[in-house]
Amino acid sequence: LFQEYGKKAKVYCYQVELKDYQTFVAGKSKLVVGHTTIVSNITQESATFSFGALHFGEHNVSAGVREYPGEEAYQNMLKEVAQTFPKADFTEVVRLLDKHLGTCTYSLKSLFHDEQRKALELILESTLSEMETAYRQLYEHHFSPMRFLSELGSPVPKAFHAAAEFIINASLRQAVSGDGLDAERIRGLLDEAKTWKIEVDTEGVGYLFQQTLEEMMERLVSNPEDIILLKDLGASVGLAWWFAVNLWHVQNLYYKMLHSVYLEFQKRAKQGEEKAKEWLAEFGSLGRRLLIRVA
Repeated sequence: LFQEYGKKAKVYCYQVELKDYQTFVAGKSKLVVGHTTIVSNITQESATFSFGALHFGEHNVSAGVREYPGEEAYQNMLKEVAQTFPKADFTEVVRLLDKHLGTCTYSLKSLFHDEQRKALELILESTLSEMETAYRQLYEHHFSPMRFLSELGSPVPKAFHAAAEFIINASLRQAVSGDGLDAERIRGLLDEAKTWKIEVDTEGVGYLFQQTLEEMMERLVSNPEDIILLKDLGASVGLAWWFAVNLWHVQNLYYKMLHSVYLEFQKRAKQGEEKAKEWLAEFGSLGRRLLIRVA
């Protein structure tokens, strides 16, 4: 329903091979029906199952699975649900799934926690987007008078404070995600958070920040000549303490560079290369921010 798989895929410790997979869509509702063979990578035991899952809006999901009953029974199920689903009679679709797959049904609560989170993020994506648009309009439209009110020492209305907290944290998540980090943008948002006395989502933002820093450091390892990336890393790492970022992987990669490419840049700097001297200065600055001593 929420993630596309190929005909063959590894799911946890199982190898899954789709034999048939049919998708039906009506508005925001979606129905998938199919049958698949699953093989345990540990015991090599295998079994074939037929399945059906219906998403009929918001977080409402109903799914069923049973051992494959044979092609004739499977085609009967497929025919019946295909005729009923376009009518948007979801009660009847659920009844048909129960009829063909058994009454032991599953919902989002049946998923592992990580899978629940991924599914809910996809389901709520449009809802959160609408909320963000509304909050952003409220925040930006009333920013100036609320700032004036704050400077006078008067309490800011709770509705505006809630909008500011939502938007600043959403903006921080966007600022620390992607191919690079805009340190000035992040500093500006942190200043806004301080202005409105907002609690920053250090855990959520920090997780994304850590991922981006690690990706940037890995790119630097692959392309150490990229001095712009090196400067961006130095500026960004200087902000990491705000978000309780675990810098172990970045520090480890830095240490490896210190005992490899750093030595090469030292040689080039001694030969008078200005670019190498600049690189050494920036690399040393990054090391200090990572609490790593550079000789």
